[in-house]
Amino acid sequence: MNLGWWAGTSEYAEAAAALARQVGDAARVTAGDEVLDVGCGAGDSTALWIRAFGAARVTGIEPNPTAAARARRRVAVWELDGRITIDSRSAESFDDPDALAKMTAVVSVDAAYHIDTREHWLRRLGTIGRPGTRLGLFDLALRDAADRTRFSRYARRAGIPVANLWSVDEIVPALTAAGFTDVRVRRCDAEVFSGFVRFARRNAIRLATHPGQGGWRALATAMMLASSGTRLAAVVVSAQRTSTG
Repeated sequence: MNLGWWAGTSEYAEAAAALARQVGDAARVTAGDEVLDVGCGAGDSTALWIRAFGAARVTGIEPNPTAAARARRRVAVWELDGRITIDSRSAESFDDPDALAKMTAVVSVDAAYHIDTREHWLRRLGTIGRPGTRLGLFDLALRDAADRTRFSRYARRAGIPVANLWSVDEIVPALTAAGFTDVRVRRCDAEVFSGFVRFARRNAIRLATHPGQGGWRALATAMMLASSGTRLAAVVVSAQRTSTG
C-alpha cells in the first residue's frame, strides 16, 4: 500500500501505480538495471520495474512476513520468479556488500520514513552501495523543522520513528552528508494528500480490519495528513551515490 498519486484518477490501483512510476522515473530505472526495492509490500512495484521500465532483475525487501509471502506467490503467478527475489527482512538488516554492489538503482515507494532510522540507512547505502547507484524515494517531510515536536505523537501512531521527521530543507544536506550527489526534491502535496485522505475515509472499516496489511498504519497516516493543514509535504527525491568510494 502506498499513498498514491491521485492526479487524474479516483481509483486506488491506478493512483498507487502512478506513484510508483514517479519513483521509478526519479531513480531513472532503465533497461538492464539491477533494482533494490525497499518496502515492496505485496510485490506490485517489483513487477512494474521489469514490465514498464525494463529492469533486468529486482530484489524486493519487505519486513512484513504476510506481505512478503503474498508477494512471492504473486511473483510466481506472474512467472517473474526468475527475475524477482523477495527478501523477508527489514531495510535496516539488509547490508550485504556483495548484494548491494550489484544494484544500479535503489527505490522506495512510500516506505523510507518507516526505516529505523532513515538517516542511518542512507548513510550505509552511501558507504557500501555501488558508486553511481541511482536513488528514488517517495517520502514525507515537515515544511518547518520547528513542527517536529508537534507531529511526534502522530508519527508514532503511524509507525514513523520521530527521528525520521525531517524537514524539506533538511533533505538535500542529509543526502549529501550520506554520500549522494545531484540531490533533487520535488514537492507533490496536491497530487498525493487529498486523494489518499478521501480514499482512507471511504475505506476506513476495511483498513481497520486488515492490520496485517498495514491498515492501522494507513488510517493513522491519513489522520496525520488530515490534521496537518499545510505543515506536511509530500516529496519525490532523486539522488546518485558518489561515483567514487
